[in-house]
Amino acid sequence: MRPTRRNRGAIVVLAAFVLLAAIGLAVIAIDLGHLSTVAGEVQTLADAAAAGGARSLMQPDGNGDPVAAAELLLASNTVDGRTGSKAASNIQIGTYDFAEAQFSKGGATPNAVRVTVSANVYNIVAGVYGDQQSNVTRESIAAFSGNASARPMLPLAIGKCHFASYQKSSNCAAMPTLKQAPDGGDGSGWTSLGPDNASASKAVQYLPADCGGGGVTPPRLRVGEPVGIMNGQANSVLKTVRDCVAKGHDDFTVPVVDVECNGKFNKQKPIVGFATVHVVNVTTKGGAKGIDVTPICVTSSGEMAGGPDYGTRDSSIVR
Repeated sequence: MRPTRRNRGAIVVLAAFVLLAAIGLAVIAIDLGHLSTVAGEVQTLADAAAAGGARSLMQPDGNGDPVAAAELLLASNTVDGRTGSKAASNIQIGTYDFAEAQFSKGGATPNAVRVTVSANVYNIVAGVYGDQQSNVTRESIAAFSGNASARPMLPLAIGKCHFASYQKSSNCAAMPTLKQAPDGGDGSGWTSLGPDNASASKAVQYLPADCGGGGVTPPRLRVGEPVGIMNGQANSVLKTVRDCVAKGHDDFTVPVVDVECNGKFNKQKPIVGFATVHVVNVTTKGGAKGIDVTPICVTSSGEMAGGPDYGTRDSSIVR
């Protein structure tokens, strides 16, 4: 049956409505796509500013300017084609509790930066109905702390008591200098860098092969894990460390273990954190055999944050 003129007119009207609906949906999709893109840019901006602020806050003895660092990164990025400094922002310095995953503004020893960024997005469809703009707000928190994990290479463990003054003040001048480590006072010792009992052969396997070590990739250790330790001097280990230092391997991350000064430095002890030390001298002969080391303050090992601060720190976006 051939369609009548009335039927043909109805089909044309229906097609027009379908076309208008399709155009409307397409424009709404453009609005939503634009909004999603800007939201991503706002989050990236907040992350960059918070991370930059935390890195500045992490500088030794509080010499950084985290607010200025965050503002510089806001100005160096764009949101919706405009400089990030045009977006509304709020920068707060505070303290982040890794265990509770909570940020508190201020604090005696702040370790975190929270940045909130807001931007207005111009609408296409909603603008026709009077809603010209949509607001996008995103927040980011970056924090630093001592490392919760590391891959130590030097088979030396240090008792936590040596860092008591530094932990109270976070002042780099309070960092200890250790002579003849492992020392006679049982404040440091060799370690297997694992739960097994420490021994000379196990102690050198993770040192670089180009200086007489085993060249074995060290395991990733974490705060709370036990490591085997032993006191006394091991000539074969000292000589290998001496040769490694002569080859330029003189900075090492080492575990800090739960041993008080004059405590028993043997068997298994739990790791409480990590420090990075610079080997100043190695003495392999005479009555003063040992390694002279100075902890480095402040440095990063590129490992996971969330542990106590023994001078080796890392920062990360935490929320």
